[in-house]
Amino acid sequence: MQIKFQDSYTTRVDSGITLPFQLSLIVGEGYNEKEIEITNLTTSIYRIPQFMYEIQELKNLMMKIDGDMTEQVDVVGGLLK
Repeated sequence: MQIKFQDSYTTRVDSGITLPFQLSLIVGEGYNEKEIEITNLTTSIYRIPQFMYEIQELKNLMMKIDGDMTEQVDVVGGLLK
């Protein structure tokens, strides 16, 4: 679930954690670019199949982070810190 409070985005994780940003996947580029908002995140390895997003192979893939962050967000080995 994504919640917008006074022009700032947050993302809720199933464990009750609220992240101070909104995640999106950008698939493709240019005219064919498609943005997929990450609406659900999980901390449980058993629930991962419920939180999968379908993308087309062989297209450029980027991750976008939007938000009013006061702290640095590092992406390391596919994990957000």
